[in-house]
Amino acid sequence: MNDKNAQLLFPFSEKQLQLLSVDEIYQVATQELLEKIREDRRLERKPSGIHARSLGDYFSIYANTAPDGGLIVIGIENDGAFSGCSKLSQDQLNNLERTGDVFCPDARYDIKRIQAIRNDGVEDFIILFRVFYRTDKLVRTVGGDAFVRVGESKKKLSSEEAREMEIDKGQVDLEQEPCGLSYPN
Repeated sequence: MNDKNAQLLFPFSEKQLQLLSVDEIYQVATQELLEKIREDRRLERKPSGIHARSLGDYFSIYANTAPDGGLIVIGIENDGAFSGCSKLSQDQLNNLERTGDVFCPDARYDIKRIQAIRNDGVEDFIILFRVFYRTDKLVRTVGGDAFVRVGESKKKLSSEEAREMEIDKGQVDLEQEPCGLSYPN
């Protein structure tokens, strides 16, 4: 395939890829696009063997990461190799697809499967989650932890940071916070 044909199939330059929003990536997601986008504040890659409970942390991350939330791709290794999800049993697939509901119930998300060719040439598929940022609520996992995305890293919020985010989102009324002063002093 020559360069002109490659550009027709994949119309985004390297600089344009860096500017795509989470929604734009989700709408036009293909194997080719997901091969080009590296992990950053918008996208997290996970192998198909990930446990649903640990995946719940990433639902919290993106539900708490302004302004757009983010994407979780299951079936791609950290090095970008496509391992796919077809080797999983139907129960394992169902558990992964229910992760948000079970392990991070306040997260809002969409899900789709995308056809992919594994590195060994076998047809397969990957699972793509689109997790939406919640403007109205700090989203915690069922274990009570809250996370945000910083660059390509997962950051667990301290109790003070979580409280500040709850105040910012209007979950907690700042005027009702104890001030530590005693009246009439």
